Amino acid sequence: MSDLATTQWVMVLALISAVSRAGLNLIDRYQIGLKNLSILNVNLWNNLIPAALMTLAGLLLGAGREIAHCLLDWRTVGFAALVQLTAYAFSYGFRHLNVNQVTVVGKFSDLLIPIGIFWTTYDWQWKTYGFAVATTLVSLPIFLAADSRHRRSGLLTAGAFIAGALVLQAGLSPLLAPSFSASHLRLAVVFTTAVIIWRAALSCIPLWRRLMQRQSHVFRPPLSGMLLLRGGLTVVTQMTFIGAVGSTVSAVAWPILNSTGFLAMLLSSLLRKDHVTGKQKWVVAAIDGLTALRFFA
Repeated sequence: MSDLATTQWVMVLALISAVSRAGLNLIDRYQIGLKNLSILNVNLWNNLIPAALMTLAGLLLGAGREIAHCLLDWRTVGFAALVQLTAYAFSYGFRHLNVNQVTVVGKFSDLLIPIGIFWTTYDWQWKTYGFAVATTLVSLPIFLAADSRHRRSGLLTAGAFIAGALVLQAGLSPLLAPSFSASHLRLAVVFTTAVIIWRAALSCIPLWRRLMQRQSHVFRPPLSGMLLLRGGLTVVTQMTFIGAVGSTVSAVAWPILNSTGFLAMLLSSLLRKDHVTGKQKWVVAAIDGLTALRFFA
């Protein structure tokens, strides 16, 4: 692939991942924020169902041995741990902040992520960093409209947790995740399956103490009607996410990935009839325009 084609491929993967992740955000907000379900329990089942689906897909492809080999690779374990850390960071954010505020702290991470990626890949493009800065600046109206009390307290704590997890994940992902094209479906299925299996295993660790205390209810599926839907969305999100962040030009993907919250706002407006302000619509339109410009640049 040419440099432009590689960049465009990574941006397409990031966009698909962002849209599907926006659906996940709405489900998480409902389960964790509104229904006040356990973060640990929700994360466990959000990994177990996709792990079962991906394992089945891998076996149907005859890739069982490859998946087993990938499970024992330290890079797979490291990548899964980073993804799980970020998932807990965002779950913490959804517990204490609304969707707008979680989106704001995620977008401000874009200013640091290209530096973290450069640290591990030595790949730097000023137009990509300009893209990250521009998409962050156009989100400022959302930040300025946020409640000042949350900016001083909740945003500070959740922001540090989310930003730290995102920068660490972005910087190390190109070293851990394989970069694959549209023709490498088998590689995508193998690595994604191994990652999700490890994430499911890691999700069990915080629950082990409760199990030892005979609190078996922590393993009950939450809102089981949503599990299959969320499982399917997780598979799509994870495969496209890995393809995007595993590339050496992954810096161009993160401003799109970290715009997921804005897409979630629009989905929330369409599906749950939540109110979306003019500022929020303007921010989404501006990010869409900047993404189109960077896609052809």
